[in-house]
Amino acid sequence: MLFKKFSLEPTCLICGKLASLEQQLCSECDQDFTPFQGGCEVCALPLENGYRCEACLSKPPYFDKVFCAFIYQGQVAHAVKALKYAGKTQLANVLVEKSKTMVWPEVTQLIPVPMGFFRRFVRRYNQATLLADALARELKRPVCLNLLRKKAFIPSQTRFGYKRRINSVYKAFQIKDNLSVEGHDLLLVDDVVTTGATVNECARLLKKQGAHKVYVWAAARALRRL
Repeated sequence: MLFKKFSLEPTCLICGKLASLEQQLCSECDQDFTPFQGGCEVCALPLENGYRCEACLSKPPYFDKVFCAFIYQGQVAHAVKALKYAGKTQLANVLVEKSKTMVWPEVTQLIPVPMGFFRRFVRRYNQATLLADALARELKRPVCLNLLRKKAFIPSQTRFGYKRRINSVYKAFQIKDNLSVEGHDLLLVDDVVTTGATVNECARLLKKQGAHKVYVWAAARALRRL
């Protein structure tokens, strides 16, 4: 009788090569996880010079500050895509673990950016919620899942530019009026910030509901707004 050999050695969650049990990544992929520093002091857009990008100077967003762990490129981008589309949910813990050197904002609760019902049904999970859960364990703060909801179906934003994204997400979310965030400092959690349109719309609603500060944490920041 022939038996198929199965390797019990841990493999990298991104590329499949051998990895350490603790890291869950191979040494080559691990090298790409360099913490992001600098960028616009509001939206974290990478800048060649200056402290604020032109967009934040001309029209300040509703959120107060974006904290991004990494730049969306190389194996970081592969990790985010594998988390979102390939069911590798363990990568949420890895992305948060790798970002432990960041300065964390003082907040009262975490709010993952909600996903529409259909996409949530197909994917079976919301990657922003997985990231928020991992962050909550580090920050010792609760995750609020029922404050924001996506009320309208909008197509994937990955192919859209800045203006198209702003128009498509406007009024796409809804906040529950019976839940108070008056005076709270909140942390919105998402996987990637590209244009910032989605988190800005969520922040608008939270500020309208009485939130004092709305910060954003994302696993990665796109190099440009598109």
